[in-house]
Amino acid sequence: MTERGGQSHDALFRATLRSGRPIGNSSTPRAKQMARMSSAGLRLRYDRGVTTKRTVPVQTSKKTNKFVVSQDQVERFKKDTAEILVCAICSALLYRPMVLSPCGDKFCSSCVARLFEVTLEKDIWEADEFVPSCPTCLHPISTASTDGQTSRMLDKFLEMFPDLKPNAETCAAKDQNDFLYKSGGSIFRPPMAVNGVRFAMNVLRD
Repeated sequence: MTERGGQSHDALFRATLRSGRPIGNSSTPRAKQMARMSSAGLRLRYDRGVTTKRTVPVQTSKKTNKFVVSQDQVERFKKDTAEILVCAICSALLYRPMVLSPCGDKFCSSCVARLFEVTLEKDIWEADEFVPSCPTCLHPISTASTDGQTSRMLDKFLEMFPDLKPNAETCAAKDQNDFLYKSGGSIFRPPMAVNGVRFAMNVLRD
């Protein structure tokens, strides 16, 4: 290998590549190609007489999307959701919610129990044909069942807003007269009178 000025041709070639200057005659196709590659910012590596290009990976930062909620939006959500989860009988948040069939209206378990008690005490003994109706839509009630989906949604809502949780005295008062909850059942048929035959409240599923 010949030397020039104390440097080998290989070292001079590497230095020329790093500098970005064209090699030899700049009018040759190879020189023009290497000049274009150097001007484009590509790094060249000379290895055993073969010129290859090596690309440098570019690091990109991931954008984080932040969803900012104002206090007014939180209060509006709290108010709107609380209105949905209110019992129409006691005007408080649902406590052990039950759903009436087939209308789908929802009430506290203790409120449904009281509704059945009133029906059993008065209306069922005054008519040969009587089926209790929903206090909201007045649709005849066929069954009342525990509502697990609404119970889970209510639990999550009260975790977000613990200030809306009922106090211990209110819960104890509702539990005391809730014979539906005490029975351990999940689906109940209300007391009714059909063709002069009177049926008491019946547990359809434990």
